[in-house]
Amino acid sequence: MTKFSVLVPTRNRVEYLRQAVESVLCQDYVDWEVCIADNASSDSTLEWVEGLDDPRILYSRAEQLIPVTDNWNRSLSMSSGDYVVMLGDDDAILRGYFTRHKQVIDEFGEPDAIYSKGLLYSYPGVIPGRPTGALQVCGVASFMNGERAPRLMAMGERKTAVADAFRFRMSYPFNMQLVLVSRKLITRLGESGFFQSPYPDYFAMNRVLLEADRMVKLPVPLVAVGATKKSFGYFYFNGAVSDGVEFLQNGPALAARTGTDRVAGSEHLDSWLCALEALLAACPKLSAVPDYRRYRRLQFGTLLRQLGREDMRLPRLSSGFWAEYRTAERIGYSAIAATAALAIAASPRSLRRQTRRIVARVARQLARETTWSAQPELVSGLQSMSEVIARVSPADFSDSDESGRSRLDAAQP
Repeated sequence: MTKFSVLVPTRNRVEYLRQAVESVLCQDYVDWEVCIADNASSDSTLEWVEGLDDPRILYSRAEQLIPVTDNWNRSLSMSSGDYVVMLGDDDAILRGYFTRHKQVIDEFGEPDAIYSKGLLYSYPGVIPGRPTGALQVCGVASFMNGERAPRLMAMGERKTAVADAFRFRMSYPFNMQLVLVSRKLITRLGESGFFQSPYPDYFAMNRVLLEADRMVKLPVPLVAVGATKKSFGYFYFNGAVSDGVEFLQNGPALAARTGTDRVAGSEHLDSWLCALEALLAACPKLSAVPDYRRYRRLQFGTLLRQLGREDMRLPRLSSGFWAEYRTAERIGYSAIAATAALAIAASPRSLRRQTRRIVARVARQLARETTWSAQPELVSGLQSMSEVIARVSPADFSDSDESGRSRLDAAQP
């Protein structure tokens, strides 16, 4: 029988961890293990795990806080299953997760990886403009368009998806929760360094696409990705990535790559770039190169957007900021910044807010990274992941269209 390993890194979120583990306990398949890597929690996580008294639930605690990537690798080192999935402590697998994957494993002769669709459950107040909990599709993968049944993913479409990532365009969600990876592929790639960079999912997911001999795409959502006020997703959705960097303990890793005179802008893009450069080091035959020109444009646009906020001035653009910019870029972007600042300063006070909005709109075009965006709500008003587990089944999406909308649309409370 195929054994599945569910990796669950956690830190001080036992209230969510309970629901993640509950989603595994209620499965109709029994040969699994849950590998909980506790990153120096100070709450009741240990006591709760001990109370479960289930030998399939493994637990290890780091005595000191470590970066997120190190903790992910700790969780992987605890595992022994034939197939492995990374599950955040605020995520959940849906009913029939193991059974459905076992069918695909048997049908396709033990592929290296299986990529499925997913759902995003945002807790109340996590996504701006959505005060209640909501369920939606977790991004739309371009290579899933038109698919109605599982099939092997062509290497060409995998390379296209990775090439988009190197252009800072997300044509599919990078969430590791959406991919089930075989032990044989993990062993071949090196277990100790399977997760790398400040964004371990951006690194590992794209590497799996490149390195898997056979990879199946399964056009059914089998995982619910959680976004809480205690997760990185909250910082990302609310424009506070700097706080998210501290949350993930990624400051030292970013400093090692960019130094003190980093290209000002978004740490999210810095982390993305670190993942791409780590991928190049791990895959020396890879011919792709990060689109540094687009990276610099996105970073400058991110910085310029600050002018659109009330009482904000453009930070002094030091020599360190311009170090990686080419001369033409430096002249052009300096002119744009000076023009924007002058336009705001010269505007009558009554029109200044409108001028800032115009500047912010221009900046958004410069900083326009292609990532998956919020999708239409499938179910609103959900208060917890436990409600998602109880109410949602992959069967609800058996007749879904390409955008992921299904009979759940008619299930609004």
